Amino acid sequence: MYLRSCCFFLYMEIPFRPITLDARSEIMCYTLSGPYRNCDFAFANMYSWQFLYRSEYAVVEDTLFIRFYLDGRRPAYMIPRGTRPLRESIALLRADASALGHTLCLLGISEEGRAAIDDACPGEFRFVVERDYADYIYLREELAALSGKRFQPKRNHINQFLKKYPDYRYLPLTSELVAECLRFEDEWLASQTGSGEDLSLERQAITRALTRFDDLELSGGTLWVGGRLVAFTYGSPITDDTFGVHVEKADASFEGAYAMINREFARTLPAAYRYVNREEDLGIPGLRQAKLSYHPFRLQEKMAAICWHARQGTPPEPLPLEARVADGSAPLSLRRATDADRPAVMDLWQTCFHDDPRFLRLFFDRKFSPDRSYLVVRGDKLCSALHHLPYMLSLWDGEEPLSYWAGLSTAPEERGRGLMATLMTHAFSLLGRCGFPLVALIPAEASLYDYYARFGFETTFFCRHYRYVVGGEFSCNGVGLTAAGHDMVQLSRDWACLTAATPCRVLHDADDFAVICADARLAGGEVWQARRPDATLCALAVAVPRDAALHLLEVCALDAPSLAQMLMALAARYGVREISFSLPEGAGVEDSLAGLLPGLVCESAGKCPSGMVRIVDAGRLLGSYATACPGRSFTLRLRDELLPSNAGVYTIKEGRSCKQPLSVARDTVCDYDFDIRTFTRWLLVEGVTPAPYLSLMLSE
Repeated sequence: MYLRSCCFFLYMEIPFRPITLDARSEIMCYTLSGPYRNCDFAFANMYSWQFLYRSEYAVVEDTLFIRFYLDGRRPAYMIPRGTRPLRESIALLRADASALGHTLCLLGISEEGRAAIDDACPGEFRFVVERDYADYIYLREELAALSGKRFQPKRNHINQFLKKYPDYRYLPLTSELVAECLRFEDEWLASQTGSGEDLSLERQAITRALTRFDDLELSGGTLWVGGRLVAFTYGSPITDDTFGVHVEKADASFEGAYAMINREFARTLPAAYRYVNREEDLGIPGLRQAKLSYHPFRLQEKMAAICWHARQGTPPEPLPLEARVADGSAPLSLRRATDADRPAVMDLWQTCFHDDPRFLRLFFDRKFSPDRSYLVVRGDKLCSALHHLPYMLSLWDGEEPLSYWAGLSTAPEERGRGLMATLMTHAFSLLGRCGFPLVALIPAEASLYDYYARFGFETTFFCRHYRYVVGGEFSCNGVGLTAAGHDMVQLSRDWACLTAATPCRVLHDADDFAVICADARLAGGEVWQARRPDATLCALAVAVPRDAALHLLEVCALDAPSLAQMLMALAARYGVREISFSLPEGAGVEDSLAGLLPGLVCESAGKCPSGMVRIVDAGRLLGSYATACPGRSFTLRLRDELLPSNAGVYTIKEGRSCKQPLSVARDTVCDYDFDIRTFTRWLLVEGVTPAPYLSLMLSE
């Protein structure tokens, strides 16, 4: 009987329905008495943001289930609350996620939630901490009193406010004041210069909450100077002992307004609320500093709990980032870098790669950006780092965003623990949400091609290596050789013109070429252009002397004669007898070059790998492919163990791509059946002529 019940639970459909105002009392009877003080469990938050996340709920056998969607399509869940055994509830969620074509992912998991999941399902989940989404939990009494030396700066702000605005008034926020608060929010929003889309979404959530102020039973406060509203705030209960402050807005031109509204509102909260949750900082530096300055009682980290299926051929399970190591040292966490991390990140890079210090300074001055660098840290120690550099890839007569990864590094004493595996997996998810369907990298050594293949990377870029040995006297070849100069805009246009025959290539703009030129000159080299007597540009090369020879980091030309003339001109310019260079696989000039340059030797026994690609958003790429190839029709089954959001059955027909979950289309007869690597090879290597082209990525 027990086994039959388990099977029933596993395949039972959860009757999810949208979160509406009518659901308030039903949902709150499970959340208020619960152990989770996360701001995500406040009904007012669920309702206010329902328009964005399409949040849904269900109650099954006295247990609350919450489902919502990321990017409008990927399901995620909150930890179930109720009397049903957690293991059985998780089995229901796993089946629900699978039916939608995804791996189960629980978000907003606190330390208490992690412990509960580990107890119920030991070893079945990996946990990823995101510092940007940690909740700041304070003691209500401390916020109301602001006593002691720690809070002296806050009292100073309040004293300044009282001194400048002795006629201030603090009034409870009621439904009669909602219109004034919305007007204030409009003015506040107009004064901001930050992330417009995020603030616009917040404005919708605020409007949704305030216009239903009484129905949601919100509590709030307003601060007035004369007849002018200068701040407002509101919130709602999360649990019986924790109150959540959802919004706090103030006119910063009134010194001390933020500190004043914070204190006054805390003083109005009932004594039953021992804790105040002031929610997340979202990685915004100023907001983080402001929240830390109130000395939180607890910085409640929240994490994603991702169901791990150990199957043959998948990467080994990464180390849970929040797990404490055996020696009791600080927990590991994943976060974006800050400017303060720059020295530690540079030290880790140099420890792992031993680059010329001048190149290191160039990279971190010109390419490094904290918000595009992801770190694994233990306390104050940096353990692993990964740098995302945005590019565009020309593809199917259009362009697709591509993330190029540089500086993937782990401290020697931290290797073998799965840190880089977890860092890469997390970065895939982040970049996919940011609109990057492709990730590319160049392994630092040949053995790493197999390592990255375990994470779905496929070798996509190939080249052939050549050596030109000059024989006899240098000849006058009819081209003029000039250094690139300082017009990087024109240089990037020239390069684009010379490589236009390769339809799938990583594009470089003027800023890229400024760094490329600086890098070449650090090594004693230069970027050269060759022009015919009629001033037509015919070739371009990035040349760096090495011992008695010359190495070309890049060379491209209009045709084989122009390439031969460029090589001879460079040999004469540098007075060398040997030039080494590479050409992309399928360049189609080898036979012609051999006839023009008797001293040319191909040193590659076959094509040589020069870079890898990981597809992060297969649906987007197939949509672009369908648009570019309206005459093609086929059905394709795709499997991706690491990124289940890619998995599905795709139908390409009449210029459109349609996807069904694998579970729904399991019996569909398909023209192609791919895993993610063979799909990448089919789409980007076998289906592209000439072969894809990756160069000038500062990898040499």
